[in-house]
Amino acid sequence: MSKVVHTNEFGRRLYAAMRKRNMTQQELAGKLGHHYNVVGTWTRGNKTPSLKNLIGLADALDVSLDQLCGIKRKATGDETEQLRKFAIALIEDTREIYSQLQALNKHARQLERWARKYKLLEDEE
Repeated sequence: MSKVVHTNEFGRRLYAAMRKRNMTQQELAGKLGHHYNVVGTWTRGNKTPSLKNLIGLADALDVSLDQLCGIKRKATGDETEQLRKFAIALIEDTREIYSQLQALNKHARQLERWARKYKLLEDEE
């Protein structure tokens, strides 16, 4: 991709989304049914896409309209609670896995001692 001079935040986000997907202006324009110069005017900030084209851009680039337009919102109380529950479950799962790994390591050490005792493994020097 050639260097693009961005004059607005939307153009920067659009260009970044294109780069992330290794998509050229020509490829993106083809998906939207436009000439590549149209995409260039958007990435440079010379023009702003219509709502129909914004939706097409978000779909073609596999990003949300919020991401593409730079809209940031705070999580709702329900979303925050859901994330908290998910984090707690993940921590509990991680603790359980750690405990299981410790038990497996203990068993592995015991098997290694038996293998050496019965000459199935050579002693380390």
